[in-house]
Amino acid sequence: KIPLVQMKTLCCVASYALEGAVRREIDAAGGLLQQVQHGEQVVFVFTLAEDAAAALVAQLGDIGRGQVVWIENAIS
Repeated sequence: KIPLVQMKTLCCVASYALEGAVRREIDAAGGLLQQVQHGEQVVFVFTLAEDAAAALVAQLGDIGRGQVVWIENAIS
C-alpha cells in the first residue's frame, strides 16, 4: 500500500539575499518549487507535505529573522 500524503501549497516573499537559503530549505523539507518570480523581491510558490509545512515556516522564520513574508490565500 502507498500512504496518502496531503500536500500543501505555500507562497512567501524574501529578499534576494535570502533566495539561496530559502531554496535550500524548501528542498531539504522535500518541497517542490512551482514558481519563482523575481521583482523587487523574490516570490516563491511551492508545495510540500502538509505535515512538514509548520516546521519549514518556523525554519524560514529563524533563517530570515522575520524577513520572509508569507502570503495567505495567494493560491486558490
